[in-house]
Amino acid sequence: MNDIGVVQCDRHGQVQAAYLCQHLLAGLTDRSPRGVNWVTDENDAVNAWCDGCESYLLANGNEWNDRTEAHAQIKLVCRNCFDDFESFDTLKEAN
Repeated sequence: MNDIGVVQCDRHGQVQAAYLCQHLLAGLTDRSPRGVNWVTDENDAVNAWCDGCESYLLANGNEWNDRTEAHAQIKLVCRNCFDDFESFDTLKEAN
């Protein structure tokens, strides 16, 4: 792993970055399933959003732009925090 996209996580140490919508970030705390849609970017970082954000994205042209990004309010976490979703939610790799 190179240093591009590496974050310092209080729980997991230095780990690859992941980006989650605000709703998934809340899910890490309350363990409430929201559906997880995800892709990896050119730096192999996970970009993930919930089913609600997926519906909003589809209703707004299926394109990330200022409006859809404002709805999602993407937050930075580590890859291991993202991997925690597998214990309580359904992960769906997006195209």
